[in-house]
Amino acid sequence: MKQIKKYTTFLGVFLLMVSGTMAQTPQHRTNSTIVADVLAQLPAQNPSQYNQLMDDLVSTGEEGFMNLIGRLNPPGNKSNEAVDYALSGWIHFVSNNDAQRAIAASACEKALQQPLDDEIKAMLIRQLELIGDDHNVAVLSTLLTNERLSGPASQALAHIGTPAAGEALLSALLAANSDQMKTTLVNALGQTGYLQAEPVMLELLNDNPSGYLEKVLYESLITTVKKSRRTRKICVW
Repeated sequence: MKQIKKYTTFLGVFLLMVSGTMAQTPQHRTNSTIVADVLAQLPAQNPSQYNQLMDDLVSTGEEGFMNLIGRLNPPGNKSNEAVDYALSGWIHFVSNNDAQRAIAASACEKALQQPLDDEIKAMLIRQLELIGDDHNVAVLSTLLTNERLSGPASQALAHIGTPAAGEALLSALLAANSDQMKTTLVNALGQTGYLQAEPVMLELLNDNPSGYLEKVLYESLITTVKKSRRTRKICVW
């Protein structure tokens, strides 16, 4: 009888332990735990696992995204490979979902306002370029005066390509005081086809710019004129 009681007690404790373990389903895990679990399983072994991992990751929302960013190391000996992979996967996974894309873009924007290493910020800007819109123009425009970040920020604004993005680039060009910065901004403006920048670029040409800046000015002016003509034809039709 004693042995039976001992066995029954052991079985009861075991069942309680199993029950407790089973209760820890994905929806009961903390966002931090989910992020850590996903990172431990990346890269995925097949598309099905990848989709499941991204589903888990995206379910953590802005908190999970910021958790990932907090795991990034400044350039050095420590690798960011897994976290970079997770962030890139997240961005591409939500690119066709307006609500989820807005959450990721908002998280990128918040991170860009933190005192992170410029290389980390450059990576985040490149991610924001893929999902950003007019809501992100303001924060990107604040980065146009940073020599390291002006390149990726101007490209992100060029990709957004709205009048607000063009105006931000033009304002930065008017305030730029180096040929390198002007070249970066003129190149981005050319991609947007922002017609209001045309007189400013013509004025820069009249100031006898350096060889490379002159080349970029001509290319951007040609592109801007072509885009404005296409726009006028579309409006006529």
